[in-house]
Amino acid sequence: EAQKVNKRIMTSLRTKWGLNISECGIRNVELIQDALKTIDPSYYIYKEGVLTLTDEGKLFGDAISSALFIDDQQWS
Repeated sequence: EAQKVNKRIMTSLRTKWGLNISECGIRNVELIQDALKTIDPSYYIYKEGVLTLTDEGKLFGDAISSALFIDDQQWS
């Protein structure tokens, strides 16, 4: 399951619609919110539960996705 969620994170962040945190399958939204604290806020917009990348953030999309990935231990 964690692998499916990570794939959704990576795919969604590459779209103009972004990642809807409540619909991405992560049970603990705090994991994403904690991970966002490690990312430069100029790289993303987090509004009304949706995370989108800024133009500058798109340059670092893979790294940002990776920072948001969850592992199997976090999933359970």
